[in-house]
Amino acid sequence: MVNCELCGRSAQLIEAVVEGTMLSLCQGCSKFGNVVSIPKSPIRTKVTQKVVEIDKYLDEIVPDYADKVKTARESLKLDQQTLALKINEKLSTLQRIESGKLTPTITTARKLEKELRIRIVDKYNLPQSNKLNLQNEKLTIGDIIKLEKDD
Repeated sequence: MVNCELCGRSAQLIEAVVEGTMLSLCQGCSKFGNVVSIPKSPIRTKVTQKVVEIDKYLDEIVPDYADKVKTARESLKLDQQTLALKINEKLSTLQRIESGKLTPTITTARKLEKELRIRIVDKYNLPQSNKLNLQNEKLTIGDIIKLEKDD
């Protein structure tokens, strides 16, 4: 038997909330709190098969993004500060993108595309579509990495 968390008596315990804390109490001490009854429902498991298709495309920034951004900005007669404010980025970030020292994230690149009306994000076609059965108990992260490398 286990001991009551309030009086220390060894007895059959009941779960109760006392002063906002869940305690295991004996029958006598349970009157000091609100008894919590947790219904025990039968455990039912439904096995469903989940198959995930890995995306066939991968977004990537084009290699000449810096020239495209700078040329488009200049053709719209925008200075770097104005463009940075319009796309909600720091001036230093935009300067580093235009100089080619920083590859923009896909999110930033999409903002630049929209504001400058250019394309700097390209879809790279993966060689084949692969499916993974996520219910396979023997599937490991290594399998997924191997799957990525095989492409």
